[in-house]
Amino acid sequence: CDLRGLMPREADAATVFADASRTTAAAPGYVGRVVLASSATVLMQQRRMSEAKSTDLFTTEEAEALEVLARPLE
Repeated sequence: CDLRGLMPREADAATVFADASRTTAAAPGYVGRVVLASSATVLMQQRRMSEAKSTDLFTTEEAEALEVLARPLE
């Protein structure tokens, strides 16, 4: 999920993002996600509101995100 350029959100918007994240995580075959943002605050909101799993990566570094995305699924 590329959230670069997204500004920190108000509580109601953060709730919508959190609901979408939970729905996606409940889907069959879900193995994790990569969230790339330019703001540490946005990453914090994503991590806190989305019930992050240990397989999820939250980063401001594009190279790190691309490295994880390039790995084969286990």
